Amino acid sequence: MRYARTLLRSGTFLARAAVLTARPTVHSRVVQRAPLTQQSVRCNSISARTDGADIPESVRNLTMEQYDTSASETLESIYCDLDEFFDEHNIADADVEESGSYVLNKQPPNKQLWLSSPISGPKRFDLLDGEWVSIRDGVKLRDLLEEEMIQIFGDFSFSEQF
Repeated sequence: MRYARTLLRSGTFLARAAVLTARPTVHSRVVQRAPLTQQSVRCNSISARTDGADIPESVRNLTMEQYDTSASETLESIYCDLDEFFDEHNIADADVEESGSYVLNKQPPNKQLWLSSPISGPKRFDLLDGEWVSIRDGVKLRDLLEEEMIQIFGDFSFSEQF
């Protein structure tokens, strides 16, 4: 029995010694590589251009706090003006079947307001000199919404600039 314990202990010791003294074998070979190809990489950042138009410095340097304050005030102003207009004209449901639905929301990662309009389609607006403007085509959010509300409901105007 004593001999078996000694053998087991010495076997463990020998196994450990073999592992500790073993040296890795290094093999080298030449690997054939494909020729380099150019590939597009999409990065989530604000670039200096959008659809061929330069992004103004003031838009690129807009802080998150400035964006959030202005975007929230703008959305509140739009909602209040529309609510008041509907109340004055006894419009209970603003769903216009021929036109579809409007979606206007904040996009904090891009510091933009996005509008999905059934009339003019999707647009992105940046805060430029205190107004929300589409840099791609120069359209102002206020003007676009006002024109489309006039097309749908008749006489309409917003009370504030945004």
